[in-house]
Amino acid sequence: MFKCEQCPLVFTRKDNLVRHGKTHTGIRFPCTICQSTFTYKTSLTKHLKNVHGIVPALRQPALVVAQPARVSVIQFAPPTTSQIQIAPQIFVPDGSAGRSNMLTEDEMCMQAMDEFENKDSYTTGVNGKRVSTAKTTSVARVKKTRMDMVKVPGLNEILSSASHKIVWYYAKNFKNVKIYSDFLRGLMTELVSLLKTHVQKHAIKFNLKLEATYNRPNVPNSSENRAFKTSAVEIYPDSDIRTIVERAYIKSMKEEEVYTSKGSGFTLESIDGLLLAVYKYMPMGGSSYIQLPEFIERKRGTINPQNVDQECFKWAILARHVTGPPVYRVSENYRQHEGKYNFDCISFPTPMSDISKFEKNNPNVTVNVYGLEKKFQPPKKFPTYEVYPLRVVDEEKSVHFDLMLVTDEDNAHYIYISNFSRLIRAQKTGHDGRVVFCKRCFTSFDNRNLKYKLSGQDALDQHKLICGAHKPILPEMPKEGECLEFEAWKKTQRHPIVIYADFETMLTKTDEDKGDNTKIIQKHEAMSYGLIVKASDDVPIELMEEHEITTEPVIYRGSESKTDVAKHFIETVTELAIKIEKLLKTNKPIVFTDEQRQSHNACTACNLCKTTFTYDNHKVADHCHLSGKYRQALCNTCNLKLQAPKFVPIFFHNLSNYDAHLIVTELGHDTQAINVIPNSEEKYISFSKYVTNTFSMRFIDTFRFMASSLSSLSKNLVTPGLENFRETAKHFVAGVMPLVTRKGVYPYEYTDSWSRLEETRLPRKRDFYSTLTETDIKEEDFEHAKLVWDHFGCTTLGDYSDLYLKIDVLLLADVFENFRDVCMRAYNLDAAHYFTAPGLSFDAMLKFTGQKLQLLHDYDMLLMYENEVFPYEDFRADFKKNTTCLLYKAYTDFQKSYYERDYCEPLLSKNVFQTYVPIVVVDLSYQNDNVKSSTIDLRIEFETDTVIPEKTTAYCLILHDQIITYNPFSGDVRKL
Repeated sequence: MFKCEQCPLVFTRKDNLVRHGKTHTGIRFPCTICQSTFTYKTSLTKHLKNVHGIVPALRQPALVVAQPARVSVIQFAPPTTSQIQIAPQIFVPDGSAGRSNMLTEDEMCMQAMDEFENKDSYTTGVNGKRVSTAKTTSVARVKKTRMDMVKVPGLNEILSSASHKIVWYYAKNFKNVKIYSDFLRGLMTELVSLLKTHVQKHAIKFNLKLEATYNRPNVPNSSENRAFKTSAVEIYPDSDIRTIVERAYIKSMKEEEVYTSKGSGFTLESIDGLLLAVYKYMPMGGSSYIQLPEFIERKRGTINPQNVDQECFKWAILARHVTGPPVYRVSENYRQHEGKYNFDCISFPTPMSDISKFEKNNPNVTVNVYGLEKKFQPPKKFPTYEVYPLRVVDEEKSVHFDLMLVTDEDNAHYIYISNFSRLIRAQKTGHDGRVVFCKRCFTSFDNRNLKYKLSGQDALDQHKLICGAHKPILPEMPKEGECLEFEAWKKTQRHPIVIYADFETMLTKTDEDKGDNTKIIQKHEAMSYGLIVKASDDVPIELMEEHEITTEPVIYRGSESKTDVAKHFIETVTELAIKIEKLLKTNKPIVFTDEQRQSHNACTACNLCKTTFTYDNHKVADHCHLSGKYRQALCNTCNLKLQAPKFVPIFFHNLSNYDAHLIVTELGHDTQAINVIPNSEEKYISFSKYVTNTFSMRFIDTFRFMASSLSSLSKNLVTPGLENFRETAKHFVAGVMPLVTRKGVYPYEYTDSWSRLEETRLPRKRDFYSTLTETDIKEEDFEHAKLVWDHFGCTTLGDYSDLYLKIDVLLLADVFENFRDVCMRAYNLDAAHYFTAPGLSFDAMLKFTGQKLQLLHDYDMLLMYENEVFPYEDFRADFKKNTTCLLYKAYTDFQKSYYERDYCEPLLSKNVFQTYVPIVVVDLSYQNDNVKSSTIDLRIEFETDTVIPEKTTAYCLILHDQIITYNPFSGDVRKL
């Protein structure tokens, strides 16, 4: 038996005792992704695989000896002391063992930096999803560890990789400076000197993280950690380091300004310190030889010089002139051509940024560069490769080169593209004949004769006029024949459960000067919220009761001791959403009546898509899973689309402009995902918060469906019998309905403290004054407020506030429920499935018309719609200078294409063409057949930015065998 000397435990095996002893010596294995630590390495490995889905790389992490933090003196020798600490461990995605899993040292450094930063990230949880971790103890613990390591002022080295390829420094705010600019300015000289020392050996990248603590004034335990980071910036030996650092400072300050301007209620408590990361930078550039994949070599469209030096860019350029069998071997056959170009201006290995220098020193030369991406396309067993543009010149000069830049771990290599068409043909087209390609977007043109379009090189020349204004891309267009049609059949079913909600706020007075003639006079703090759950008629009351979901209005008001109203709201609706998810999983068996069964048996076509039932797409009985009621006969395809919703909509009126600012700061209370549809940085169309992995709360703004005030919308519902206020009528007796079916008034600015809610009388009329609109309320509105106060027996302003909020929520429910009813009757679409009215109306158009909209499959067509003037750049000609908009050659070539003949007599001779200068030729080749077959009286109008001379004549190339002439132009000139 083996007994532990430090505790009472006894073991039968000595190795078990040794492993147990590690728990006393403090040797533990930390997870680099979350804050977990493990006594055994095997436990760490299991944790990484089961929790994070990754496995250790084959290369083992090095042991780094920890040392006391020291001042900013660069020492590239490994540090030495007696205390041992495990260095950051490097992991790669789960994959098969082999060389592909080996990490280079540069990759290890990069991953180590990412993991070091992510350990106290404020936006990423342990499962990789976005989450605010500002209140977690892990953030504070990591920052405290850094601060404890620093004992002297200045930038102190706190961590480094094994070979010092990446080093971290930390500057602690010992003097407790309260102004960011003063703190950063005090570190400027030392930071610049430190970066200069690093960059003397090699190019580097650096980034900064400015750490601070914020809190909410007068709110206990509200301190939160904040960090303002800059992206990594390259520094070269000849860089202006002070200017680069100043820009990084400005970037950090802008991030801080954005944070404080969002109105979160937090103020600066302390500036904690500045974290600096410096790591070796190797710019991507061509270096030593890399073998091309066989998939690319078989195309025989490249020449890959087999160099043994770092000058592959030069050899790729010279490969154009090399002939004979040894074309791939760099020897005298290459070196004899070196004098043809000036390579003095570039460095070796050659980064892409140096190519512009090469072009400048060789005025008649242009260079395009393309990359290579591996693609896996199941069920194929072997990968394919796709070429894509990296650098494409606007205009090719007389001596033009196309190069490919391929990478392999640390190396990059330039390869000469000898036949561009052959290289990418299979990637873009299956045509057998000769094909030419646009080198910016890879659009292909063959030589087939087309009736209404140019082909071959002529088509490419025309295409370049509009494609040249766009960045080089590899567009993915829909396949020919694909159409857009209505397919959102699940939106034809009314959402079973929705929630309506509203906030009331307290407007606390302040006098904060923000500069730039801006002063904050009020701060809006959530004071209370109200919500009501609205279930459709198909949801049985018993089912709601079984899941403890109430349909009564819920009103919650905070107090001086309970100010976290928005947080309480999120917790409440999260709990509700979880219950609703469980309710929506109910699946009651179908209940048929005899009449319904007969109707179902007689049905021969789907009630939604109207297609006839077939053996493969057979008839099924659609029913409500919550009540069991039969609904309709559907085809199997449509029935599968009518699954229970995976979200519950929560409606606010004017959510984007107001209520969202109260809610979004509280959404990061757990690790579940948050999805946002932004309108701007501070305004959101909608946002969703997941409560489980598959179910979310979707916050929607009803103002985006009905752009009017709630007061105006509720007035529109008023009828003599008030029958449109169904939800309000459920919670108020008939005698008070006239009082609660109109929007009330509330003294918002008067309610500036919690004590106001305890006042026992209705505020005076002047207390309802609004400084925003600079108006008082009307006398009739004040009399209505007094009547409501008296009739409902309000004893405090808080009671009146709760009643006002309850009425607002019920009115919102009535307004939007009526809107949903109208949409269901008119289009059989439920607005609760949509984010905005335009989305609803677009689906309604598709469904109501039953039309199929053909999608653009031709990239030229897309460019036509995006371009200001189509199809010729010459349409932008200055008419004041009497320039010709379209050259005679293009005119005659198009006529040949139209008549599908290699030769035809031009309708205008060249002399006549020149005689009519200035001339405008309008290309209608993309117009529909009605336009193409129009009579001679068709008006032709087009768009231009300049004045058109009186004697300008317009010609249409494709209307019959005649030319339609208008002389002169008059009136408005518009795009055809």
